[in-house]
Amino acid sequence: MSVPSSLSEAEIDSVDEDGATSDTTADGSSHDRQVLVVGDDLAALATVGFLDQAGLAPVLADSSHRRQTSSIVPIWRPGLELLKQVGLYRPVIAAGTSLDELRSFESSQPLARTTPSRPSLVAVDRDWLVSMFHRRFDDRIHMIDESVVSASSVESGVIATFEHDVTEQFDAVVVTDPATFSQGRWSEQSSSVHWWSFDWPSSVPEPDTAQEVWTPSSVALTVPSEGSVCGMLVSERQRVAITPLASDRLAAQFRSRCSSFGDAIAEVDKSALVYRQFPHSGPATLCVDNIALVGPAVHSSIPGDCLGPALSIEDGWVLADTLAYGPLSHRKALQEYAARRRQRLARIYETITDDVFTARVDSDLSGAIRQLCVRRTLAFGHLFETIDTGLVENIPERL
Repeated sequence: MSVPSSLSEAEIDSVDEDGATSDTTADGSSHDRQVLVVGDDLAALATVGFLDQAGLAPVLADSSHRRQTSSIVPIWRPGLELLKQVGLYRPVIAAGTSLDELRSFESSQPLARTTPSRPSLVAVDRDWLVSMFHRRFDDRIHMIDESVVSASSVESGVIATFEHDVTEQFDAVVVTDPATFSQGRWSEQSSSVHWWSFDWPSSVPEPDTAQEVWTPSSVALTVPSEGSVCGMLVSERQRVAITPLASDRLAAQFRSRCSSFGDAIAEVDKSALVYRQFPHSGPATLCVDNIALVGPAVHSSIPGDCLGPALSIEDGWVLADTLAYGPLSHRKALQEYAARRRQRLARIYETITDDVFTARVDSDLSGAIRQLCVRRTLAFGHLFETIDTGLVENIPERL
């Protein structure tokens, strides 16, 4: 087995001629590590679930830094397949809505339609999904009520500081948001991507399928789930209104292209309209000493791309595998995690740059919006006969 080209020099040093790390357990037994996971999102819960499955008895703690998220989570097939490992596949399929149709707001006809043998993209209520994870693991996982405010790497692990200056040492710490311990640790550059989310108001007829409409610098889309519809607006405009929650201005922006979306924004209570500005470029590294990053920031996910939740689930799966069965050194195990994730993301990038995917993308779309369109094309690949969805079946191995 050849050494992946994405490995750093330090990572290459830990790989032998057969491609396995030199200090991996020979008998397949799991390592005993103390791991702290910091976060309250899907990435954190999935990571905790897989770490528990691997027998590592993780600790889950909240973060003092919270990000607002949409009410509905679309999960791409690789994430659905991995949920089988923690017994959540069937509940998610039963409670979720299969996204087997995609329409344009500007046309009543679906862009494409097939009948996949297995669900390829399922939307599920976020609160319900979180409650299912907690129901599955709360009695097995130690949870700390106090937030983690800082973490300092030492030779033997990481010293985490909680509220009220309580400290505890762990072998490794996992975070889902680079802002949790910023301090330039992840060297992430900022950009101007703006995101709004709202629950579709009852006063406006709900779209019964996933819909989208594109402009050169923005996209409006809907994600239907059982009993509700989430509306999203993503914009890469360098300048937004001084008051980004001014729903009348947002409504006016899209009424000319899709009146129903504009009408829905106009009817939304301003207090229920969620807004966030977030960086689009990815972090320079996925691990620093004994601290690892999982979640949307790892794969530069944009809300609405429909890939982010599944890739976050993959992050937790691969991290649990490398910590449980990879190198004995905590740092080398995290380096192996980083290398495997970069390989996976490189394959996805190579796939979505193929002409088959970019053919659906308007040449007028700007950078981040263009990438969002291409990533949604991959997520909805089961609806397009010309797209090879073999990448969907490429579930990370092991564990």
